[in-house]
This record gives sequence, structure tokens and C-alpha cells, in this order.
Amino acid sequence: MPDGAEDGVSGAARRERPVRAPGRRPLTEGDADNTRRTIRRHAVHLFNERGYASVSVNDIAESAELTRATLYYHYRGKADIFVESVTDMLGYVHAEVMRVLNLRELTVKERLNRFVSGRLRGQLPAVQAQIGEKISEAMVRDALPHLAPRQKAKVGQSMAALHEATRELF
Repeated sequence: MPDGAEDGVSGAARRERPVRAPGRRPLTEGDADNTRRTIRRHAVHLFNERGYASVSVNDIAESAELTRATLYYHYRGKADIFVESVTDMLGYVHAEVMRVLNLRELTVKERLNRFVSGRLRGQLPAVQAQIGEKISEAMVRDALPHLAPRQKAKVGQSMAALHEATRELF
């Protein structure tokens, strides 16, 4: 009988499920989201402090007080952590730009002022709380040479969407 066929679950499907130690409660979606946010927050801090190339997966796991296994359970590696951090931040800013754009009762100048004054007063707390630090342009430039083409494309798509939305703001 094939691996796992006796209970109707193939060996491949069985390996995809997370294995939890006996007696531990099942991992919930909220737990996973919190762990991913923690990983991203610590990674962004280290990337800003040392530069992308100088930070290892071990450094991120140690800073977040997690095991490497936990980090790899949530991400394939450092580049995926970086890409998700950048695309989350850009996505949130894009949503804010679109929100201001939809205030049609305001003039373009008033919408632009509303967006800029909101940004300067720190009205993007959700992303800052999730990530902990700003993702700087220099940090993105430092990381790009180390990313796979699909990762560069994902960052580029997020940047292009934000650029297009900000063009509409003017």
C-alpha cells in the first residue's frame, strides 16, 4: 500500500501538514500572522541597521527569538521576508493614496494636502506597527541585486501600482 494510503491521505499531503508536538494546541491563523509580523519587523530592523547582504536568516531568527525551523516554516528565506515586507508597505501606502483619491468632494490640491499631511502626522500606523520601521529606498536598492527575478518583479509591480496611483493624485 502507498505511503499513507491506509487513511486516504497520500504521503505528499501528509508531509505538507505542519507537525506539532503532542499536547501542543494547533497553530491558528492568528498565531501564524503574528509570527510572520514578528519576523518581518526584526528583519527590517536588521536590514536597515546592517544592510540586506550582511543579515543572515540566523540573525533574523535570533533577533526575533525564534528557531530557524520556525522562520523557515513561515518563509522560504531572507529574500521572501524582504519582498513581503516591501510589498506590504507599498500596498498599504497604495490603499491610502486610493482612499484620498476617492474623496471626490475635495479638489486635487486638497486631496494632495490631505495625503501629505496624513503621512507626515504618521497616519500609517498599521504598517509601522506590523513592520516596526520604515523600509527605506536605500534598503530596497541594497537588496535588489540579491533577489530572484520573480521577487524583483513582485517588488516592481508593487512600486508601479503605487507610482500609478500617485500620478492620479496629481
